[in-house]
Amino acid sequence: MPHISKPLTSLILVFGLALPAAAFEPTGIAECDDYLTKYEACLAKMDDKNRDSYTDVFNDLAQQWKELSTDASVGPMLPQQCTEELEAAKTGNLVTDFGCEF
Repeated sequence: MPHISKPLTSLILVFGLALPAAAFEPTGIAECDDYLTKYEACLAKMDDKNRDSYTDVFNDLAQQWKELSTDASVGPMLPQQCTEELEAAKTGNLVTDFGCEF
């Protein structure tokens, strides 16, 4: 995943170019990718201040799940974990504070 530095991001925003809120490499686990896709769509609904902090959380989670998906001892447990995360998100603050849909 390409990394865009803060100065470059600021320069791009000053000149009115849009950047995607976040991008993730699919985990290959449908339940996790579904959650991440919905979370990514949610980021677009946020103001800049909130988007920055939630994007950091999103990127960390996406990277962690991608790494764990290749771990033979943990990977098989991820579909259930991601399903539980998705169910919890349906009543969480991303829905109540930002109107996101999970």
